[in-house]
Amino acid sequence: MPAKHKVQKMLKKIKAFLDSDYREQVARKEKILDVLKRLKKRTKAIERQLAAQEEGADNTALLDELELIKAQRKKAIKVIKSIKEEHSQS
Repeated sequence: MPAKHKVQKMLKKIKAFLDSDYREQVARKEKILDVLKRLKKRTKAIERQLAAQEEGADNTALLDELELIKAQRKKAIKVIKSIKEEHSQS
C-alpha cells in the first residue's frame, strides 16, 4: 500500500490536472515571482545610483521611483500570499 505522503502527492497532481483555475493561479504566481525578481534588481540598481550621486534633482526622481517600486513589490507579495492561502484552504 502506498504511503500516505505518496497518496497526498498523487491527489495534488490529479487536482492540478483537473482544476484549470489552480493551474492559472500557479502560472500567475510564477509570473509575479519573476516580476518581483526584476523589481528587486531595479531597486538595487537605484540604490547604487543614489549612493554614487550627489544631492540634486536626479536624486528626487530616483527616490520617487524607488518608493514606487517598493509599493509595487508589497502589492505583489500580498497577491502571492493570498494565492498560497487559497491553496492551503482547498
